Amino acid sequence: MIETMPTGRNQRLRSSPVVVQAHHMLKLPALSTSQQQLLHDWLHSSEAAQRRWQSLLDLAGIHRLELTKDLAELLCAAGWAILKEKFAQHQWSISHLSWVDLPAAQSLLGIASQAQKRDHKQHLHAQLQQLTQEHLWLSSATQHLLTSNLPAATLLSRSQLLQALVNWQSEQRSGLRQDFALAARQDTKGISSSEWDWLAEHLDLESLGIERFAPILWLAGAISLQHPDHVGSCSPQGLSFIGLPSRQLLAPWQVSVMPQRYWLIENRASFERQATQLEKGVCLIWLPGRPSHSWQEAIAWLLTKAPAPADISCDPDPAGVDIALTAGRIWEKYDLSWQPHRMGVQECLTAQTKVLNTYDQARLDQLIRKADLPQSLHELCLHMLATQAKSEQEGWL
Repeated sequence: MIETMPTGRNQRLRSSPVVVQAHHMLKLPALSTSQQQLLHDWLHSSEAAQRRWQSLLDLAGIHRLELTKDLAELLCAAGWAILKEKFAQHQWSISHLSWVDLPAAQSLLGIASQAQKRDHKQHLHAQLQQLTQEHLWLSSATQHLLTSNLPAATLLSRSQLLQALVNWQSEQRSGLRQDFALAARQDTKGISSSEWDWLAEHLDLESLGIERFAPILWLAGAISLQHPDHVGSCSPQGLSFIGLPSRQLLAPWQVSVMPQRYWLIENRASFERQATQLEKGVCLIWLPGRPSHSWQEAIAWLLTKAPAPADISCDPDPAGVDIALTAGRIWEKYDLSWQPHRMGVQECLTAQTKVLNTYDQARLDQLIRKADLPQSLHELCLHMLATQAKSEQEGWL
């Protein structure tokens, strides 16, 4: 039953008598699946207690227009809504729909209220801040989420991707983008192109072991590899450098020309420049940022076949120091020596510098406390803290 109450010339309100007398909502009557979906859309789209009828029609769309009037009448009779109507062109038509108790209506349909959304967002922000403290390499991505005005659903889904990245790295996994999507969302196509673009903008995915294509190990100089099923050898001799899929550098490949020393260079431009002017006996390897698991496996295999000490050259910045340590531990695992090369205080003094950011500061605080930090890198870290500056190796190497 619906009661009508005039409110002015050619205007009236229509509502359930229970609402007018008792100010509470009745149980919602049975709705069709289409009506339930439309009601969900109405309640989810806005926190306004009163909605213009035209806005609800627009939200329904042409294909659901016939549902709107029937749904409004049902909501009115159930005590969920009050209808404001105007008389024009010889008929009454709805101009506004007012929710009797919007939070209660949302709760009955399992839709978060504005207060619940605010509490959820605050909780999510706290989780992101904790994630940043525990994993500094996520700071660029988490800072973007904390300062952006993204929809709640987008904020949640992207924060879940970051947690999936943490799990991926802690498990030392590596693979293609499809592999990570399967691990994160149980679907090889579960991460959208916009999400991949966002991840790539804030993180070095390849260094986290997530490749767009098969990961490549780039080599130059004094090394030659042979496969029993192939004629000839795979060697950079006569070329500037060569690239081999990391996963293929396993038995039955053999190293036929042994290097006397390895030299790892992080900056790609520096790697290509040095590849054309190497000393005899030096095998040059491109170190692609924080080494992925597959890259580390390929290097480990190489050291079992052709052990030799290494010089490691990374940017003289906090990330570069960390990358050098990560790569150096592979040599330590095989009881081989390594040393930082051309990434000391002197290089910082002769190159263009950049100001340290908050992420750099936090990483330096961690690095200087490491017992296995080589003396030259310890001095570099102290220098960066004192000058509040970092640099890049491309300027001199």
